[in-house]
Amino acid sequence: MLTAVNRATGAEQEETIARAMAFPMDAIVARYMDEEGLPSGVAREHERELKRYLVLCALDPDGAYGMNGPVDELWHTFITFTRDYARFCDEVGGRFIHHVPTAPDAKADPASAASYRRTLDAYAETFGEEAPPEVWPRFGSTDHPGSSCLHHAPSGPGSACGTAAPAGSACGSSSPAGSSCTNGT
Repeated sequence: MLTAVNRATGAEQEETIARAMAFPMDAIVARYMDEEGLPSGVAREHERELKRYLVLCALDPDGAYGMNGPVDELWHTFITFTRDYARFCDEVGGRFIHHVPTAPDAKADPASAASYRRTLDAYAETFGEEAPPEVWPRFGSTDHPGSSCLHHAPSGPGSACGTAAPAGSACGSSSPAGSSCTNGT
């Protein structure tokens, strides 16, 4: 199992990537294609990119990785398949990877932009290639003023979906209209 003290490298990293990429998501991708009106090839590219993002979160539990663009929509769909998502998190990361909405104005926060830059940098380092810009919007584009989702390392025992879950979190019944998302506890 990966820990904050033992960031995965080498063989462990390759095994984590292989487990993520092999995880079956056919029903999830089919729902996503239907909801978003996407062709199979585009949806499968988003699947690959979501798995890669979640690998980054698994490999570096203390990392704060930003998320923006179409991959986040697939993440939302994946989370609704709760058993599959929990199993993926357990098999790939050894822990649950939380996703919690943030306020819409948080995208303009410099920390949000920095977390997204960290994601793009870690992506290139981990996968040996730049993240595809059509899936991961770049800074300066109208599609990317900042990060709309973040992965935060757990800050204490328990789940973000416990009784103290943040208002508007992915654990609640609804998010505020126009909200963004954060993965964290």
